[in-house]
Amino acid sequence: MKTEEGIKFTDSNYATKEEISRFYNKTNVDDIIRRVKDYRSYFDYKTSLRTLDDGFYNLCLTKPLLSSAYKLERELLQLELELMSVSPEVLQEIKSTYKLYSLSACCKNIGVTQNENTLRKIVSNSLSALPTEFYIIQAYSNTYSFAQNLNQIDINIIYEINKKLIMDDEATEIKFRSGNIENFNNPLIPISAEKIQSHLDSLIDTLSDEIIPMILRSCIIIYFFLAARPFEFSNEETGSIFAKTFLHNCGLKNTSFLLDFESLAFSKSRLVFERLKTTQDNDDLTYACISYINFLEKQFYILKEKVDEIISKSKDENDNDVLISQSTDMALPVFPISKSQEEIEELTDKLLKTYPTLKKKQAHFYAGHCTIGLHYTVNDFKEYEKTVYETARTSMEDLANKGFYKKEKCFKKFIYTPIPIKGE
Repeated sequence: MKTEEGIKFTDSNYATKEEISRFYNKTNVDDIIRRVKDYRSYFDYKTSLRTLDDGFYNLCLTKPLLSSAYKLERELLQLELELMSVSPEVLQEIKSTYKLYSLSACCKNIGVTQNENTLRKIVSNSLSALPTEFYIIQAYSNTYSFAQNLNQIDINIIYEINKKLIMDDEATEIKFRSGNIENFNNPLIPISAEKIQSHLDSLIDTLSDEIIPMILRSCIIIYFFLAARPFEFSNEETGSIFAKTFLHNCGLKNTSFLLDFESLAFSKSRLVFERLKTTQDNDDLTYACISYINFLEKQFYILKEKVDEIISKSKDENDNDVLISQSTDMALPVFPISKSQEEIEELTDKLLKTYPTLKKKQAHFYAGHCTIGLHYTVNDFKEYEKTVYETARTSMEDLANKGFYKKEKCFKKFIYTPIPIKGE
């Protein structure tokens, strides 16, 4: 019964005490809560992120949560590689489309009547005269573009993002809030002003913790800026852009800025904030992360459909706009038919950064063995990576389990066929 309760209220649904109480229709569920916490303790991980009382937030790295996180990371990697193979014009169209969506979300957040023509001109930097009500939107657009060129993550980047958002680039001092901050829609308790610096430091420490999947670390950024609210102004905007910047520096150079972090950062949903309040009250980031990852999973499929639509439309207009030759026929579109060692090493490094569960030899082998129509064996891995047979066998099994190859039996041996991104 102990394990059944733990699984029911952890893996199936990461339930709050109130939800468990409603499930059993009784007020005293202390014994059940204790058993659920015992089960969760097997997956608990203490992060570096500080709580209101200067303890540390917990994150329960359950199997379902990790599975969702790594699946989404793999899908983002696949899309990233696909975007690397399209023409610069198509890529720019995709980026502009999603920047327009981001600016639309900003308009909705601050109550500015949306004018698509004006927003398109802001995106393309072709607006001759900016209406005053769009100053904040222009600042978000400028900061968005600034962040796309950043190649590091540290606390000074957070300061720079906030300064640009409040249109105070020349400021020499950081404008932390000096007192309490009130937001009718946000019931979370902000940290006290004197703790802001140490809590920001703890966020940076958390972001460098590779035990936590990168997509979950980006979710923690959104929660932090909603809860801590370190700046006098533009905390939500700082959080959404910094989350994109973080993933950008994790290797998702293009797809990071297509993710709808604005909807998470700007949300005024009572149900969302109830989940975030549970996170704060229990010092448990799991509640927020599950809520956010569920949203991002759904958003990704909408994103993928839209990107495919833009690419397909471009192909119909001019087949030469796409850089993938029809004769290349590679599982990963970015890999040319004749790959130099330098290209393989570069793409191996990208795979490792973006999909951290891969071992180096797995990424290296896949980078050089992804031609559609060819089949590979355990012995190929053994010879190519100069390793023993058992290591080669388990490595290929793992690649198949992760969806990089399809494993099939051919007579008395197993063969591994690359799974193409297109047409999955």
